[in-house]
Amino acid sequence: MDDILAPNVGRKLVLVDACRDVPQDLTRGARNTKGIEGRIVSLPEDTAVFFSCRAGQLSFERSEVGHGLFSFCVLEGLRGAAVQRGELSWSSLVAHVGRRMTEPDLTRYMPQSLPQVPILAGAMPHTVLGIVEEAPAISGPAAAVVPPMPNRTPLQEHNESDELLRREFREFETALRAGNSEIGSEQGRKYIADRAAQRFSSWRASAEGGSAVAQFFVARCLQLGLGTAPNERESIRYYQQAAEGGIGLAWNAIGAAYHTGRGVEKNLIRAAECYRQGAELGCATAMYNLAKLYEGGYGVPKSPVDAFEWYRRAAEAGEPSGMNGLGVCYEDGLGVAGDLQQARAWFERSAALGNTSAMANLGRMYYQGRGVAKDYHEARRLFKMGADLGDPWCMTMYGEILTENGTDFEDDAEGIRWMRKAWEVLKVKPNAVLRESLIRDFRGMKVSPPP
Repeated sequence: MDDILAPNVGRKLVLVDACRDVPQDLTRGARNTKGIEGRIVSLPEDTAVFFSCRAGQLSFERSEVGHGLFSFCVLEGLRGAAVQRGELSWSSLVAHVGRRMTEPDLTRYMPQSLPQVPILAGAMPHTVLGIVEEAPAISGPAAAVVPPMPNRTPLQEHNESDELLRREFREFETALRAGNSEIGSEQGRKYIADRAAQRFSSWRASAEGGSAVAQFFVARCLQLGLGTAPNERESIRYYQQAAEGGIGLAWNAIGAAYHTGRGVEKNLIRAAECYRQGAELGCATAMYNLAKLYEGGYGVPKSPVDAFEWYRRAAEAGEPSGMNGLGVCYEDGLGVAGDLQQARAWFERSAALGNTSAMANLGRMYYQGRGVAKDYHEARRLFKMGADLGDPWCMTMYGEILTENGTDFEDDAEGIRWMRKAWEVLKVKPNAVLRESLIRDFRGMKVSPPP
């Protein structure tokens, strides 16, 4: 993989249907390297690899479906089951296969103690594999196993305006897919702000003509007051139209409105319903938000198992915050058996995509020697990386490690300076738990907290 992919330019999408176990060779008393041995896969930029199973698992093949289970689901998706809003994309194919492999008609072919869980490595900007007028019928042996296709809105007549809207929406989704939700929100806002002055009138006209993408953009402009006067209630109306047109991010926005009481009466049950609608359309952000509700029991029954499942789906759909949430589940044994190696792997993937919470969590593992060999230098590197990106937890932990007695990089003055920077961030983004932690740090060093 390293030798073949690295020299090539452009986007590289790789499907691997193979076992990743390392079977015991009883004749030699050692492990051989049959299969793709489990390891953290290092990928060049713009490369994504979709494995048929996790490290250490088997890939099953059944004559009943005519393929390996993974390949069967991939082919099913390519035939139309993964089409969303008239597009077949890499992300919708990955989401379809991941979801489909959990359904009873396929899991019955796997031993209960040995499931097969597809896993995505790397991240890829929104990539369209094909555009269709409507989902085609599926014929042949696979048709008996494929569930009925949901009703889909036929794609509008293709023209230059439609293509521009699609491209803008893909660019907007890429801007949102930043390392953490706060940075992603800011990048998404900047994308809209940069275009609103020139494009708002065109978006409004296309929205009135029924374009769900344009309705989403108009809603976002009305919400943020970009290119037009802010109007929360009118924003919700356009989001609703876009959601009914199949835009998962619009369902997520409506869910967020009900979650916070912005423009509508706060209703966590309704928020969960909207997040679920967006998640079922493949919106990774909605999957992550739904996981958070299940984790805390807000609007839905508290369920670590359901939280884990939605974190997993968000992570495998490429959501960095979902990857971090999945890592926390594995680290703390929430909804799944604790597995520090899996936790570290997901923290690494999330941190590599810029998620500062994952940098803090991974740095803490190295700082404590939890699941990895204790390494203060690696912990310091990760904390500093997150601190430079403005994360107050990373600022605090970077300050703490600089004031640690006995390290070869001890610097009390610099450590206190970073803790004070974290305190300043808390004035804008309050966090009671972190505030109390900082107060304890300042007292322990006999330093007065900033005013």
